[in-house]
Amino acid sequence: MNIILSNTSITNNEIIDENIQKSIDNVINIFNIYKNNAYMKNKIHNYISNINNVMQKILIEKEERDKQRKKMNKEKCSFNELFLQTHNYSYCHNTEYFFNYDGLHYDIYNEDDIQHEILTSITDGRILMSMKHRIKMNILKQIKEIYPLIYTPEPETIQFVIDNLYPFLFNSKDSAIYFLNIIGDSILKKNENIIYIISPSAKGICREIMSYAYNLLGITHIFNCIKYKYYEHNSIDCRLIKVNSSNKKLVLAKSFYKYILDFFLVACHYSKININADRFLETCDTPLIRHALFLKENSIDDIIDNFIDTTLEKCSGTSINWKNMLYLWKFFLDKKIIPNMIFNAKLKILLSQKLEYIEQSDSYFNITSKLLPIISNFIKFWDETMVKDENEIFIEIDEINNLFKNWSGKSSILITDDILLDLIQHFYNDIIIDDYKYIQQISCKLWDKKNDIIISLEEYKLYKNNNTNNTDSSIYNIYKYYCDFYSHKQFIVSKQYFDKFITDYIKPEFIDEYGFILPSWWNCE
Repeated sequence: MNIILSNTSITNNEIIDENIQKSIDNVINIFNIYKNNAYMKNKIHNYISNINNVMQKILIEKEERDKQRKKMNKEKCSFNELFLQTHNYSYCHNTEYFFNYDGLHYDIYNEDDIQHEILTSITDGRILMSMKHRIKMNILKQIKEIYPLIYTPEPETIQFVIDNLYPFLFNSKDSAIYFLNIIGDSILKKNENIIYIISPSAKGICREIMSYAYNLLGITHIFNCIKYKYYEHNSIDCRLIKVNSSNKKLVLAKSFYKYILDFFLVACHYSKININADRFLETCDTPLIRHALFLKENSIDDIIDNFIDTTLEKCSGTSINWKNMLYLWKFFLDKKIIPNMIFNAKLKILLSQKLEYIEQSDSYFNITSKLLPIISNFIKFWDETMVKDENEIFIEIDEINNLFKNWSGKSSILITDDILLDLIQHFYNDIIIDDYKYIQQISCKLWDKKNDIIISLEEYKLYKNNNTNNTDSSIYNIYKYYCDFYSHKQFIVSKQYFDKFITDYIKPEFIDEYGFILPSWWNCE
């Protein structure tokens, strides 16, 4: 006997869902299974009669779970948003480093510390405790999508970076910001075809910054737009970066490199707010604009005319030989802090078109310069008093300057150590110069540095032997004695030279680990 359910007729307009049909078939099948068992048929009937209540309960439970899930998702989203807003974390895929900006400095951060901060922020009692590990992974995933240099630096960070650049590297705050803007443009790939030329003295700094950019951020192109020499570039596309010194190697403070990420962050910040470095120039003082755009706004012909007008003077019967003219040209470039944009052969031709040139003597006639007396005077001083001396430790540039002024009888002569260094490098280019300061294997006939020290040592030995007190025999104390002993003299060797000479002059076994000369040396004849 087949069971026929009541109220199961379906109108033509109704479409029975597949699940509904299956449910009806299942109920009919169950009734058919127990068609001869009155007890079971009654139970089935009771279950079906109560199914609406069961479904209502299930529906209520589902709605409660959905409500709870919605609440948890909302709380999770709020937590994620709040955490990311209050923690300036970022990630570099190129180097797999996490970073943190604490409002003062930007630095590498440990992933374990980030995870710990996420988990400890989900406090006990919060409904998120059950899903804290899922939240942790979700936040880390979001952090990995944050580029390290998107944050806006605080004023303290900006000031820290500028203080490391100005006044040591740049002579104005705007010059420092201009440099930052250039680096920011390069990082964000805004430079297009612009070439920036900076003094070779800043090459070490640029290479150091480039190394950090690669090691921390995986950036390789940061200094592609910066050159240290002009080499047939289109002058329209050239900009100059002015640093404080063109003759000395520049080195920034260790604190700058410790927080080098601050530099990159501030650089990108200026690039964003100023559009690009050229746009920033429009807001700067005239001297900075004039220097930065010097090659863009002046042709080679203009520059040579400027050299002639500012460095040379017409004077009948006088002449300047080519070697001296070349030095004057270099002096002009250094004074303007601009690179040499002309090869020597071409410069000679261009000058010959504007000045009277005699090929036989390789000289320019009816022209002179205020610098010529200094040049000729210094060459005479050098040739007469400076000699090759392989046993000499070194002589310093400022010592040569003082000796030259004393020799010339003009202590007020306006010649700086930088000019002196240029003269030596130009006219005596075989001389060994260390760190732009120390001249190697050269001594001056006017000052026997070593003999002065030896005499002072002998005098100190007498002083020590005649003094009943236990006289301090440290090299530092002996140097003080040397300075006092020669206080009447114009020339005193530096502490560095003195220390080097003493350690060479006195055998190592007579000097202890603390820099004291042992009594056995003082007692020997």
